[in-house]
Amino acid sequence: MDTRLTICSVSFGHGHLLRLNAQLSAQLNRDFEQRVIWRVAENAPANTEDCITSEHGPFAIEHGSNETSRGASYHHADALNRLIHTTRTRFLLVLDPDFYILSPDWVATIPDYMERHGLAFFGTPWHPRYNRNYRYFPAVHCMFIDLEKVGKLQLDFLPELNRIKMPGKSTNTLLDRISYFANRRRIPWDTGVRVFERFANQPLISSECTQPVFRLDAHNFPEFDARNWKHRLVEALLPERYCYIPKRRNTFTQSGFVEHNWLASPLPNRWEESLWQGRPFGLHVRRSFNAGSRDNQMETEILEQALADLARQVTNSPLR
Repeated sequence: MDTRLTICSVSFGHGHLLRLNAQLSAQLNRDFEQRVIWRVAENAPANTEDCITSEHGPFAIEHGSNETSRGASYHHADALNRLIHTTRTRFLLVLDPDFYILSPDWVATIPDYMERHGLAFFGTPWHPRYNRNYRYFPAVHCMFIDLEKVGKLQLDFLPELNRIKMPGKSTNTLLDRISYFANRRRIPWDTGVRVFERFANQPLISSECTQPVFRLDAHNFPEFDARNWKHRLVEALLPERYCYIPKRRNTFTQSGFVEHNWLASPLPNRWEESLWQGRPFGLHVRRSFNAGSRDNQMETEILEQALADLARQVTNSPLR
């Protein structure tokens, strides 16, 4: 089997984000272009600004999905499935264009770590602020998969769109009949939920997640105040599926890049940081979130400086 790592990404006019991603990856991994196959499906129409081209980096560019009638999540996942089902290497990385891996030599160290620890999946989970999504399992933003443990045709990243309107209407339990609790209940539906539900609780399938940085403040949940003892008491008494804050210990941290002095200034609120083994692992810019109302030029400048600063940190201080 091909010993290279296949990276699968879906773009929608994300040429510049992918260019930065390829540049950072080449900086952190020796002989990067020889050790990976980076396949990109472009879902945007041909006349869209910043469509991916060969000038953006060492990408194998393919046509994306034509299924646009069912929304962005379905469109994205449909293209992703096509890439994954034709992958020919043992290890696969599903990576969003705007997720930047910061671990040194991750092309080699992550597959090696997975093999030594018997992991089928490794990656970064949904950020806890997205409390409706699944927890404690890698999300589609950054998910390494060992295809010797999980068959590629078993992987289906399509969302469950029929679940979107379910909160508040279910009568499965007494709590679900009360709107306050029903509106908190976790009903995962977005990209990757089928993979989670098929593999997360299988006894012979192991996974591991990095730690998202989750500061318990009003930027995450305006309706929940972690400093209020009544709010904390409600969380303590509720089952996990109704909680804003993850109950499992050490699955998130409140200390991120600034608190550890890896960056001098805080990043924009909606950007997501993650750690692994106590060091920077990933930065998710999340351009899909409210992208139209954000200042592209300002965010590009912040991103380029942050990546340069973080790359210096991780190359000077290797992970354990």
